[in-house]
Amino acid sequence: MNMDIKNRITGRKCYDHIGGQLGKNILERLLDLGWIQLEEGKSTVYVITEKGEASFNELGIDIQKKKRVSRKNDFHSPFD
Repeated sequence: MNMDIKNRITGRKCYDHIGGQLGKNILERLLDLGWIQLEEGKSTVYVITEKGEASFNELGIDIQKKKRVSRKNDFHSPFD
């Protein structure tokens, strides 16, 4: 894939998450796939669904391990 630099979707790591258009696109795709959903009663906190956990595991991302080392159960990038 050879994209012109000005046409690339960019993002940046901001503390413990991916920001920018790239982060927005990833968030929207994870929601569309049903891998994450808003936590009930919250407007900005996402949780990983059972489908998402299974799918992340298929990609080699151990969500249970990430939960054990996380300070919160909020959704944070599993790619750190």
